[in-house]
Amino acid sequence: MSPSAIDSHIAHRSAPQCVRARARGDERDASPLFVTVRDRGPEPGALSARLPGPNGTWHRGHGVAVLSNGLVGQWVSGTSDRRHGLARAVGAGCRTEFEQSRSTGMDPAPPSDAPRTTTDAIHISGGHMSIRTVGVEEEFHIVDRRTGRLTPAGTELLAELPAVGFTGEAKEASIETNSEPHLELADLRADLIRSRTLLAEAAEKIGVAVIASGTAPSMELTDSPQAAGERYAAIKRDYALVADEQVVCGLHVHVGVEDRDVAARAMSWISPHLPTLLALSASSPYWLGVDTGYASWRNMLWQRWPSAGPADDFASAREYDDMLEGMVRSGVILDLGMHYQDLRLSSHVPTIEMRICDACPDVDTSVLIALLFRALVQRGVRAAENGEQPRRHSQAWLRAATWRAARSGLEGLLIDPTTMATDSARVVVWQLIEELMPDLVASGDLAFVRTVARRLLEEGSSAARQLRLKDPSPRAAVELLRAQTLTFPDFPGAFPKPQGSATPNPTTAVPTRTADSSTLVA
Repeated sequence: MSPSAIDSHIAHRSAPQCVRARARGDERDASPLFVTVRDRGPEPGALSARLPGPNGTWHRGHGVAVLSNGLVGQWVSGTSDRRHGLARAVGAGCRTEFEQSRSTGMDPAPPSDAPRTTTDAIHISGGHMSIRTVGVEEEFHIVDRRTGRLTPAGTELLAELPAVGFTGEAKEASIETNSEPHLELADLRADLIRSRTLLAEAAEKIGVAVIASGTAPSMELTDSPQAAGERYAAIKRDYALVADEQVVCGLHVHVGVEDRDVAARAMSWISPHLPTLLALSASSPYWLGVDTGYASWRNMLWQRWPSAGPADDFASAREYDDMLEGMVRSGVILDLGMHYQDLRLSSHVPTIEMRICDACPDVDTSVLIALLFRALVQRGVRAAENGEQPRRHSQAWLRAATWRAARSGLEGLLIDPTTMATDSARVVVWQLIEELMPDLVASGDLAFVRTVARRLLEEGSSAARQLRLKDPSPRAAVELLRAQTLTFPDFPGAFPKPQGSATPNPTTAVPTRTADSSTLVA
């Protein structure tokens, strides 16, 4: 079902806690709907819903209405443009009517600088809302505690860590953690905090420290030699300076998708939004001790690989596999592990993997990006399953959007993937959250996402914060990154997942970790 605009109108009563909204859709389309009702009020309410026609009886519930025909309604607090009484609704299906009344317990709405198009509204989208597993890989630089420079202690540090959940990297001055796959954001966050804590404790034993950032602010290329092994030696031989200068750390996110054909088709729905995630992660303004003028210099270094950059459009997994096998046969890449595009299908487990982001010093930024990516995947998978066609974006435009995000971070303009025009980072980020609202509500992630996104937009990207220090320097940036990498604030947001609004995908394989792999494997 292709979403279509439908008319809606909101009339506010005298009591600010109460709003009534009506929407009229095309009754000829009986596709299932997921409904999100948003009001300017800061508190959730008991939501009642009525759909005329067969099985149109309704039930009341605290914040949630589960209808007898399988539809689910969820009321959440949203942004509003107080100058307008008209609202926007997306979708089609049948007439709907919702009434939200007084209750308590919701976190405040986002700030007024969110996009003005997000008026009080009803949002409707077709398809079953299923929650998919998400796993995270975080890479860390190893630095000397005294000088702040990179130090080649990867092998020694790895020997101090548990056999599962930690792996070495191509460079001796870096190391990687691998989370378990999770359904709940609290479990994912706890997993990342545990890994960071264990890593820091092991680093202290051998007299080093770890930092999470795209590049190390204070370093020389000789500080991080290539790791031992025939494969790494072959990469160094074939790719020369490109390989020598890959002293970078990233954040990789896996989301479970069991059907590879669907996953391949879903990639086209996801790719246009990845530059926004890059901007949220940007943490690498320095290279070899110099301010590059970029928020993510890591991305600029990474784009030089022949297999890097935005993913192509694929009609099937076979088409995707043919492309990879051709690149290996040509000798352009040594093996499938050298497929470095921003988005790829895992060769080990049924997941879509995102690789565009810098490593994030703030653990909640890592979780935020993982949750947004999961929502993007879930939306893309539903569209692919329904046979919908995405708007096509050329490789040139996607590369331009990625460059813009790497240059600006959250401090300048980004390219809006819906218009391919520039807009402020604040508008583009809030618009993405708005578009993903149904999935974020269904998974119980919305309050966390809004809280962390609001903080990031207020404080700025990691790159900007490194350069805003009182006496900015590579050494001072290292100290800031060391502290942030091991700072774990109280859990942001506290809005529970609505009961009955979504279920875990029962057919998604839950991958596990092994001690000898840097990716999630079956």
